[in-house]
Amino acid sequence: MTIMKNIHIAQAFKALMVMMAMLLASCSSDQDIPDINNGREEGMNAKVNILLSSSIPTTKAPGDPEWTDGEEGENMKSYIVVITDNSNIIKKVLQKSLDAESKQADLGNVELAEGTYNFYSFANISGIAFTEGNTFDESMTYSSKALAFNTDASLKAVGIPMSNKQTVNVTSSTTDIELYTIRMMAKLEFQIKNETGQEVEISKISVSDITKDADGNILILPKYNGASEYAPNTACLPNLNASASYSDYSHTLSPSVTIADNGTSTLSFYVNESQARSPLYHVITIDMNYAGKAVQQRYAMLDWQYIARNDWRVIPITLTDYVFTCDVEAFTAIGVLPIVTSAHNSLSVTFNGTYGEFHIKPSLKKLSDGSDISYNDSDPDNCWSMPSDIFNADKTLVTSLREDKVDDPSAPSSLTSILSTELTWTPSTKYFEAYMTPYKGYALRTLKVRLPGGKEMKYKIQLTKE
Repeated sequence: MTIMKNIHIAQAFKALMVMMAMLLASCSSDQDIPDINNGREEGMNAKVNILLSSSIPTTKAPGDPEWTDGEEGENMKSYIVVITDNSNIIKKVLQKSLDAESKQADLGNVELAEGTYNFYSFANISGIAFTEGNTFDESMTYSSKALAFNTDASLKAVGIPMSNKQTVNVTSSTTDIELYTIRMMAKLEFQIKNETGQEVEISKISVSDITKDADGNILILPKYNGASEYAPNTACLPNLNASASYSDYSHTLSPSVTIADNGTSTLSFYVNESQARSPLYHVITIDMNYAGKAVQQRYAMLDWQYIARNDWRVIPITLTDYVFTCDVEAFTAIGVLPIVTSAHNSLSVTFNGTYGEFHIKPSLKKLSDGSDISYNDSDPDNCWSMPSDIFNADKTLVTSLREDKVDDPSAPSSLTSILSTELTWTPSTKYFEAYMTPYKGYALRTLKVRLPGGKEMKYKIQLTKE
């Protein structure tokens, strides 16, 4: 009896094993149970497709166009992508020279274990080697001085250098990663219109306080305003070495560019990202031949405290046969006069330790012959004036043309301007009068000047108390 019982149990167990094998075989059909992890189990490696793009969503300065899709010479000719773990140990290095310049590059599939990775993307970078197993140094600097900086054709031939950092959490369900590169230089575009009444010849354009193209000046990775790394619609800030050298940068036009009367011309070139130093804004100088003589016109870009990488700054300039200037008279102690800086479109007055009454007397000259143009509201064809809509009844400027900031902890909390008496136009004396307080800050005023014949120009007066 015992023997027969064991045989029955063995036969039953064998039958059960056969049934289980048949059940497993039927469950292995691809059509029965979907693979929710694309064939990957939790904890296994992920195969991800990496797409690299130079058409990044905006990092632009306010008011400027987006430098997304570059023109010929402004996109990728080669790339390097460095992948590190969260300890910044280099795990993979992907690099390639492209057969043709491209806005995008498909790097193909890369196998990565699950985890958090830093992706450092570069384009058109040379002279730097990355080795797997080494630590990636985010503080490294880069110089593009081999690019023949003053010749844009040479720069475009090898490509504008680009870089970026993005952190990505790779899981078993990650299939695609899109990376972006940021151009490490800024593009300045000058839209020049000639309204002088005769032909002009532009020979050179200069910009103040531009970072020199030298080793150690520019950090290789971008710096973002209010963010540790790239996010859509996050603007860049200059990422410079604290001791970065700078100077005026001159772009010589060879050959020079001739603009007919009432004609326009668009000129552009590239510069390193830069921080305005002294004064605290960038100044543009245009050298031209006009009316048989060499002429320089300076334009103060009061809103430009810096130029960041990947900026595309558009600068409209209208050339006229008139020069608007202002003389400053300050009733201060001897030897402590304010510092006055004039440009074609602005006046900057810095009161360093001085305060009290001061006058600003505007005047207009004809550029071609140096003759003075009189102020007269009643003769718009031959004289200059200021439209009445810029003034209040008391001859102070309307609020929309005023910007104030008090930046002094010792100032009364109720103080809203460094001017104790607002800038006021006096028609009888033809000058502005105001009183400066002893408190630090600035006051920016914008004038509208009506030239003979009716055309208008804007002129900014920046008053700074230090």
